Amino acid sequence: MAQQISAAARSFLESCALAKAITGESPQLGTKCWMVYQDENGSLRKECAKCPYAAESLKGDSISVDQHDTHTVVSLGETLNDKRILELKKILEGLLAKEIKTIFLDCSSLIAIHSGGLGVVLRAFKEQKEKKRNLFLVNPTPAVTAILESTLLSRVFQSVLSIENTLNVLGRKEEEERSGEAQRKEEERKKQLEEARSIRCWDFFKGHNPANATACAECYYKHANAERPCWLIVGQVEGVEFEYISEDCLSCPYFLKFNPEGTLEAI
Repeated sequence: MAQQISAAARSFLESCALAKAITGESPQLGTKCWMVYQDENGSLRKECAKCPYAAESLKGDSISVDQHDTHTVVSLGETLNDKRILELKKILEGLLAKEIKTIFLDCSSLIAIHSGGLGVVLRAFKEQKEKKRNLFLVNPTPAVTAILESTLLSRVFQSVLSIENTLNVLGRKEEEERSGEAQRKEEERKKQLEEARSIRCWDFFKGHNPANATACAECYYKHANAERPCWLIVGQVEGVEFEYISEDCLSCPYFLKFNPEGTLEAI
């Protein structure tokens, strides 16, 4: 995120002993030296808190909101530390209260996110989904993608490359709803779910379960008569639960026949 740095701030950077300890004798613009000295909560060291270079650089790390008639874009800065997490939480709570149908979180600049930030986004995502609304991550950086994959949230959140293309897809879905096609698909999914609950996997395979599956005689789902389909796994981030589909189940005949969610549609 390119920043306009004043001559005074640049001079302060070039003479700063803390910056030189990291970069050598000639600290360059763009150096985020204050991040090395901040604590785990993202609080700045006393010297860095007074630094004009850090202050001017961090201006571009704030969160911006761009509201449109059909959607809202929330653009994140480079870091979601505790201070920015509280800011994002208030923004998302406000958008949820306004019942914004589609929220885009622009992650194209985000390179660091604390676990509390993941929890805030996950809560908003779950509420949007429960109310049949949308929340998309836009252009997550490799650093964010790695975090999502390590927490398995990559199987929950929908990431998109283009806001315009996504809005076009959503427009086509709305047209389906008006034509009755969406209702037909929803009824078919409900029928599949009811069938999956009535024909459990141990009945479907008649004891001859796939080689990569738990043997029916040892299966928790069978002994507990669990309501949750066996292909769903429950994860948790910051006390917020989420469900995702086990990769081992994607080729399973039972999953392919009965899963009500279908495959995640690419947008």
